[in-house]
Amino acid sequence: MASWSPSSVRCSPLPPKRLRHPVASVMERKIREKLGADNVVVKDAYGDGEYLSISVVASVFQGKSKIDRQKMVYKAVWDEVKYQEHVIEQIRMETPEEASGLEQTHL
Repeated sequence: MASWSPSSVRCSPLPPKRLRHPVASVMERKIREKLGADNVVVKDAYGDGEYLSISVVASVFQGKSKIDRQKMVYKAVWDEVKYQEHVIEQIRMETPEEASGLEQTHL
C-alpha cells in the first residue's frame, strides 16, 4: 500500500472568485444620478458582497470638506447601507481636477 503525504498531492491553486455583487451596480447608478458624478466605481472589496469600496469623481465635491463629501455619498446610497447589509470600507471622493492631478486631493 502506498503511503500518502501532502507533498504527493499536486493541485494548482485556484484564483479567488470576484463576482460583481448586484448592489454595486445599483449603488453606482444612484451615486451617478444623485451627484451628477463623472466617474463612479463600486467594488466588492473581498468577494463576499458585504464590504464595498467606492470611488467617485464629481464636480459637486468642489469646495466641500472630506466629511461633507462623505455625507453626500452616504446619502446617495443610504437605502443600501442603512441596515448594515453592506459596509462601505473605503470611499475615495475627488473633483475632476483632483482626479487629473491638477489639484491636491482631500483624502
